[in-house]
Amino acid sequence: MKIIHCKDYDDMSKKAAAMFFSQIHMKPDSVLGLATGSTPIGTYKQLIKWYEEGDLDFSEVKSVNLDEYVGLDGTNDQSYRYFMNENLFNHVNINKDNTNVPNGKAEDMDAEALRYEALIKSLGGIVPSRPSSRASSYRSMFSHRPTRSISATNCSWLMGSSGWNSPSS
Repeated sequence: MKIIHCKDYDDMSKKAAAMFFSQIHMKPDSVLGLATGSTPIGTYKQLIKWYEEGDLDFSEVKSVNLDEYVGLDGTNDQSYRYFMNENLFNHVNINKDNTNVPNGKAEDMDAEALRYEALIKSLGGIVPSRPSSRASSYRSMFSHRPTRSISATNCSWLMGSSGWNSPSS
């Protein structure tokens, strides 16, 4: 892992945006793993700026987010889909059909996790951020409805083949 030191939030946001910029220019049909929350907002604003200036084209880009609140659809202003639409997707020329967020309204969360895992694999897969001790080959992230009020503390639940599991399991 390479650690990049930054002066402040704005510097970090620009450096992160520059990495996305370079990736998109080198491979216009890149698959980007995107995050929600306050940290990436400055990065997204910089990407939007470059798009508006004609320096960046998202038309072939695909994206994957790994989180969504159970019980919320993308029109709910508390959903991660809504966040991504408002903070990036609605401001650039990315095809919304190429933006992927788990379905928080799925009837069967295990089936949704399997569907989303297959989607991620079809797009080239991802590198896990930490090893899984589960027998299951997937660990898709869903935030359980009660955690919405405490999401600022990064408390979420993992959805796996055996049901809801605490992050420490």
